[in-house]
Amino acid sequence: MKKIIVIAVVILLSSCSAKLLLPAQPDAERGAAIFKGLTLDDLNKGKDVFDKKCTQCHCHKRPGSWTEVQWRRIVPAMAEKAEKSNKIRISTAEQEQVLRYVVTMGQHSSKK
Repeated sequence: MKKIIVIAVVILLSSCSAKLLLPAQPDAERGAAIFKGLTLDDLNKGKDVFDKKCTQCHCHKRPGSWTEVQWRRIVPAMAEKAEKSNKIRISTAEQEQVLRYVVTMGQHSSKK
């Protein structure tokens, strides 16, 4: 019985340990086609907010899990939910940073 519990815990913990892609210059160049003036620094800021604030409520979500249209609905909805239920403030600027990161990096992961 203990063995089953240990296996279940390991599976649960590993499902929340997805590593986020680190943005690189080619990602910034690709993202700039969607978000005018996007820089590598912008992507890194978005990753940082995504990593620090979004994971306070749930595991990492892969950027390629949803389309740009879906992310444009998801990000503000999750920010509102985080503030109401967990008192986590995600500013409009931070939401935009996250959106730029997930949309840009989602294109990267969907090409694999």
